[in-house]
Amino acid sequence: MAIPFGDNTYSNSVPGCPTKRYICALALKRAYFNLLLKKKPKTVAFDAATRVFRYHYPKMSLTDAEHQTVEILKKL
Repeated sequence: MAIPFGDNTYSNSVPGCPTKRYICALALKRAYFNLLLKKKPKTVAFDAATRVFRYHYPKMSLTDAEHQTVEILKKL
């Protein structure tokens, strides 16, 4: 069974079994866009998205997490 959420860019080869990065990207995008829908500033939405990324990758530095967040959001 495939994941019903858009383009499974980060999925591995096992159908219905998303990778950690794909799950992180879904959560990150959900946080970012839901805050934008609530008319929050982009900086607040980006900070929340970065926090979601760091939840999934706690050992990554803040700077690297911010760069990865930008890369994920660019793929929209």
